[in-house]
Amino acid sequence: MKKKLMLFVLLIVGIHSETRADYQFEYISNIIQLLSFHIGSDTSFQDSNSNTSLILGGSIGVNYMPPPIFGEINELTNRWGRPIYGWRLKYLYTFDKPRTQSFGLVNYLHLSHGISAAALILGTGVLWETQEQARIGGYAETGITLWKIIPVNVDILYRINIYRFRNTSNDISHHLNVVFTFF
Repeated sequence: MKKKLMLFVLLIVGIHSETRADYQFEYISNIIQLLSFHIGSDTSFQDSNSNTSLILGGSIGVNYMPPPIFGEINELTNRWGRPIYGWRLKYLYTFDKPRTQSFGLVNYLHLSHGISAAALILGTGVLWETQEQARIGGYAETGITLWKIIPVNVDILYRINIYRFRNTSNDISHHLNVVFTFF
């Protein structure tokens, strides 16, 4: 399973379109998705039965950073174009046992301009439980997003939650998140 996932990620990274589309697509995507609503599922690999739960949340930010007005143009920019990335602040509420809230920063690294099929995601932030022990911790996530240019898209993420930063088996949990973004 790990080999297949790694091959899939390498395939997505390896696909890089040399065509450069108009920046109008990116601008429209930013305006439409400035504020976004998220709904999805979280599958926890903490125990053998792999519990699945609902995720609700929202985010604010831009999917595509606008080009600089007075930016430097160097040889790499002329050859490869400007880097294509975006930043979002994201809040998620997970209806897991225990219920968890998270707030963090997500970075999108797009593989090509215009209508691209996928982008890489790196994210990190803080999380806290809202029931029982009310533990606090941090998380890191990585994965891919599909069709970020359109108003309905999906993030497929591997996420690790670390509570109290002691690295014991009860304080670390692994998750697979599939989160749909609407506007």
